[in-house]
Amino acid sequence: MRKGVILEINDLYLTLLTPEGEFLRARKLQQDYQVGEEIHFFPETLTVKKKRFNLSFLNSFKARSTALAALFMIAMTALVPAYQDGQVYAYMSIDVNPSIELAVNDDLKVLRMTGYNPEGEKIIGELKDWKKKDAAVVAEMIIEEIKDEGFLKEKKRRCHCDCP
Repeated sequence: MRKGVILEINDLYLTLLTPEGEFLRARKLQQDYQVGEEIHFFPETLTVKKKRFNLSFLNSFKARSTALAALFMIAMTALVPAYQDGQVYAYMSIDVNPSIELAVNDDLKVLRMTGYNPEGEKIIGELKDWKKKDAAVVAEMIIEEIKDEGFLKEKKRRCHCDCP
C-alpha cells in the first residue's frame, strides 16, 4: 500500500503524486474523493505482453507480392523529392514596360520565364544561361537588359520653383 495526494479524478482511476515524486494511477473505489486529499492506495500495475514478430505470413505468393509492392511504394516515396526539382513553387513578376514572369522552385531557382508583352519576350530572348539560376541573379540580369535596351531612361525633373 502506498500514500499519495490526489491530482486528478476520472470515472475509473485516480492520478496521485507520492512523497517520492512519482505519478501513479490507482483504481477508483466506491467512495468520495477530492483533489488535494492525501490517501493510502494500491498502485495500478500495467502488465505488458511481449509480442514476437511472425513472418510466417510471407509463405504465400500473394502475401510476398503484396509485401514487395509495399516495399516498392515506400522506396518510391523516399525518392519523390529528388524528382520534384522541376516543380513550380512560386511566381515572381517584374512589371516595368517589359512585363516578365519568373516561375521558381522551392529553392528559388528559375525554372521558366514568360513575357506578357512583346517587350518582355524581347528581353527574355536576349538573356542567356538563366535556367536553374537564383531568382535574384536572374532578376538582376533582367533589370540590366531592360536598362541596356533603353526602357529605363531617367526623365529630367522639371521644377517650378527656384531650386538648383
